[in-house]
Amino acid sequence: MRLYIAEKPSVGRALAACLPQPHRKGQGWIETGDGVVTWLFGHVLRQAEPEEYDPKLKRWRVEDLPILPATWRLVVNESAAQQFAVVKGLIERADEIVHGGDPDREGQLLVDEVLDFLGNEKPVRRILINALDDKSIHDALGDLRDNRDFLPLKRSALARARADWLIGMNLSRAYTLAARRAGHKKLVLPVGRVKTPTLALVVRREREIEGFKPVDYFELRGKFCHADGEFSAVWKPREEEAGLDREGRLVDAAAAKARLLGFAEPPTKGRVTDVRRTKKTEGQRLPFSLSSLQVLSGRKYGYEPQLVLDTAQKLYEKKLTTYPRSDSEYLPLNQRKDAPLILAHLRDGDDAALSHWAGGADAKSAANWIMGDLAKNLNAEGKTIEDSPVEASRLAQMIALIEKGTISSKIAKKVFAEMWTSSDAPEKIVEDKGLVQITDTKAIEAIVDAVIAANPKPVADYKSGNKKAVGALVGQVMKQSKGKANPQLVNQLLAEKLS
Repeated sequence: MRLYIAEKPSVGRALAACLPQPHRKGQGWIETGDGVVTWLFGHVLRQAEPEEYDPKLKRWRVEDLPILPATWRLVVNESAAQQFAVVKGLIERADEIVHGGDPDREGQLLVDEVLDFLGNEKPVRRILINALDDKSIHDALGDLRDNRDFLPLKRSALARARADWLIGMNLSRAYTLAARRAGHKKLVLPVGRVKTPTLALVVRREREIEGFKPVDYFELRGKFCHADGEFSAVWKPREEEAGLDREGRLVDAAAAKARLLGFAEPPTKGRVTDVRRTKKTEGQRLPFSLSSLQVLSGRKYGYEPQLVLDTAQKLYEKKLTTYPRSDSEYLPLNQRKDAPLILAHLRDGDDAALSHWAGGADAKSAANWIMGDLAKNLNAEGKTIEDSPVEASRLAQMIALIEKGTISSKIAKKVFAEMWTSSDAPEKIVEDKGLVQITDTKAIEAIVDAVIAANPKPVADYKSGNKKAVGALVGQVMKQSKGKANPQLVNQLLAEKLS
């Protein structure tokens, strides 16, 4: 029997719905034509309390610190004892187990810790469910992985859980006992790996606000006249300028007045030596991670973080969004093939702005670059997509250059290689390296004429009916143009001249 273990009931029910009939429901499980689906309720196991290791540790004493378990123990949560018994019985019957925890480190640990607790030695495979719609689940079922591949993810979550325990149990007791020795008999000081430094940040900021003293400073602005128009500028003092504070602001009124009087003197004619205008483009933003969604929702609408989390979870369970608890801003690679269809639906929707955006998006091209050159380079250097030196915005900018005809797909590979080692924008790389595609018909025509004259054999072969011979001529034209000639235009001109 194959046993699927989901992290929560909603995921278990969605998974079972995508498995073959017939279905039979039980208390805490669903039997299907391809095995049994069961689920957990979050952490059905918890870290043992100190007194569960040793009864004497129930009393807080300095001499017992630090508490360092030689062997870590887990205890079944009383609220989940019934479901744990169901899962335990099904694991005993199973021949193969499919780990269906959420696709993050905590989801990995939730199921793994149950399997380890029960001493499971049966083969375990991993299903990564990033969204609860039927298509996403069917795709995930067709791509089961060996659960051992995710051991680092489990260890990461386990390390975090044990760090929380060690800091919380030891430092809470230490600080509380110290406070009581100082006379605070009933005070309890809970210390946490996250909450304590967060509290420190809040306290520090409050003290900065309380101790803040407003400081007047001066800015000198000028208006400059030129034959081509007027422009304004702000005077930026040098570090050695008199009257500056530690932040480089002009705070001395006398120094400011003296400088102003100096500027009031008849001006010496200046000369504009260089004017640069740069057109900047911003790539499409990545999807929200949970933390960025919470921050923006709080800032813009005043929503509490918990409300944002609960709402995102409900949308996920209603099959409207992808998995919400991820720290990654990238969608899973297995969803790339769905991008053209999703964009088509958005393009045909009622939202005018969204429709316009979707109509201009080249999902296929982006997906090809991600799965091609980007994936190749990441694999070669043992990096994940989160560590990619070519971020999504710059990749989008490069693809836009291809679409505009500024560079060819072949030149784009050179640009991408430069982007891998440089933080420059693709447009700057193209300009600095002289990689702009030649689209001038006359310029390309001159090269085509020279290539035809210098290569009589492939010309004769082409005219004799061997149409593949044109490839040699195209190659020569691209070589002569150093890869900059527009390939479509090259093929067009060759066809016209050889016909």
